[in-house]
Amino acid sequence: MSNELPVSRSELVDLSRQIETVRFGCSLLERKKEALLREIESDRSTFRSMRGEVERMLSFVSYAYALVQLYEGESVMTLLSWGVEPRKVRIVRHALMGCRYSQFFPEDEGRGALLSGMLMDPAMASIHVDELLETLSGIEPLLWKYINLKAKLDALETEFEKTRRKVNNLEQEMLPELESERKRIMLALSERERDEAFAVKKMLRNRRVGSGKGKRA
Repeated sequence: MSNELPVSRSELVDLSRQIETVRFGCSLLERKKEALLREIESDRSTFRSMRGEVERMLSFVSYAYALVQLYEGESVMTLLSWGVEPRKVRIVRHALMGCRYSQFFPEDEGRGALLSGMLMDPAMASIHVDELLETLSGIEPLLWKYINLKAKLDALETEFEKTRRKVNNLEQEMLPELESERKRIMLALSERERDEAFAVKKMLRNRRVGSGKGKRA
């Protein structure tokens, strides 16, 4: 017999149940991982097209801003900022397959464009200022969508990576260790049963031998 700790059938049953529980949890995590991946792939396609549009509009904003600075001067940019208050943000929290993420919206959506409250007389503005304001007003709704989609994608990708690591830990570490322990217990029980069966046979044989000697005497 080995010198390892004694084992029992109940220990083997408990370990088998634990293995089945881990396997079931692993299958649930696999389904979650696949669902997250489908959602990520769907949003990535939308995000790529939206990012291209945002980058084009931001490039035009930079161009329009440079023209205003060149032809109107820095003082015009200061005038544009007068009367424009910081925009309050409303946060809405969501949960998808255990993944929590936030979405952001202007709290004062009915207020209109961000620069609608400027104190500058539009009649005195050049065409470059008009183009800059028009571009900024047009890009604002798209930026909210872009920010929200980026926030959702980042959260989903983080959750997917966490789920992937959990699945790998269960499949590559925990389950092999539990299976190895179950195999050890089964071998120990089998060895003990063989020893016990051998001891019973030896005892019965000794009894038969002793009984035979008693009759001859």
